[in-house]
Amino acid sequence: MAVAVFDLDGTIYFERQLAQHICTAVEQWRRAGHLAVIATGKSPAGVRDALDGTPLQCDYVIASTGAALYDATGTYLHHSSIPTDCVRDLVDLAQGLSNVAVFACTLDSRDLRLYDSTTDSHSFVLDDFIDVDIADLPRHTITQVPFWVPHDEAKLQLLFDKISTVPTNTPVRNQDFIDIAPKGISKGAGLQWLIDHLGLHEQPIFTFGDSWNDLTMHALAHRSFSLPWSPDEVKQATDEVVDSVSDALGELLNQIP
Repeated sequence: MAVAVFDLDGTIYFERQLAQHICTAVEQWRRAGHLAVIATGKSPAGVRDALDGTPLQCDYVIASTGAALYDATGTYLHHSSIPTDCVRDLVDLAQGLSNVAVFACTLDSRDLRLYDSTTDSHSFVLDDFIDVDIADLPRHTITQVPFWVPHDEAKLQLLFDKISTVPTNTPVRNQDFIDIAPKGISKGAGLQWLIDHLGLHEQPIFTFGDSWNDLTMHALAHRSFSLPWSPDEVKQATDEVVDSVSDALGELLNQIP
């Protein structure tokens, strides 16, 4: 048995679209007795919004950049959270800045919008949310705080540098987002927890991901795959750059004994 781990946005999911050839390739992979895992920066609600009603079936989901893990039935296996006070401090970093939106991902609700000074209507990566007041945060288990900074690389990097100085946070770049997870949490940490939980230490792991937040899971893979549009740092850190995830998965299926 082998394990294939897929990022969503920018890897197999584009502008709210999931191609049929991806669903077919994953189905063939699972029918051969292998595991399919989604590892994404999306919250559990974001994953459901993206995949419900599609033919894509997977065995496990690593959501919120590793802070929430659940199985095919939706049962949570493991999760980590960010204290409410830390979330408030993060929102304070954005106060007064233009072209910044701050969200919170939870275990139990749609994504929450906490601050927004952008002029863009939405992002395809995070576009299903409700507006809440900071005072309502204690009602939720916060797994991740995404900052969205569209079309402004300098401001994105400035905020990333500021957030990186806070010892309780683990920030990671993801396209034009900064995803802030609980300290020590990442896609790689989530994948390692799943490997330990299922006893998969001797099984080959294959990872597919296009962005910086995929680097920690790529580091655990027997073979890792990025995409032509991936940042150079990500391309250099992976074993192969592929044009088609479904074709690469089919080739792996033919190569595995």
